[in-house]
Amino acid sequence: MLKDRGIFSYTSVELLLVIILIGVWVAVVLPRFNGGDLFKKAKLKTAAYNIVSDIRFVRNLAITNAKTYIIDFDFVQNEYRIYKESVAAENQVEETRIIPEVVSCSGENQLNFSSLGSVSFAADGVINLTSGRGQYRIMVIHATGSAYIENL
Repeated sequence: MLKDRGIFSYTSVELLLVIILIGVWVAVVLPRFNGGDLFKKAKLKTAAYNIVSDIRFVRNLAITNAKTYIIDFDFVQNEYRIYKESVAAENQVEETRIIPEVVSCSGENQLNFSSLGSVSFAADGVINLTSGRGQYRIMVIHATGSAYIENL
């Protein structure tokens, strides 16, 4: 601390040292806070929003191209793929999407979007995502193909 004409002030080095110490403290304490649930909840929320975004993307592809598009979920491997017209390797449209390992998934294994944007199953489709104490439900309305997220 410098004293110049009765005025006390901190040097840049002292301020930088305090900022570094706070950063190290946060890096050590935050992951242990709440058993890491904070990060699990963030990954869960991100996974839910990414899946809904891809569902909307596939619906738009089906309407725009007047073709059937399919999202095929593999809940054992925690991944899903997007296909055009049928589930075959040569028809895969995008790269395989990976769901984070800390997220558990269950629900509809396939969403088939028609050229009108509707999904081909009788009831609304549900995909459940859980991680730690957090849970999201993705709902897909069969008549319209609209998708939304419910925080449980």
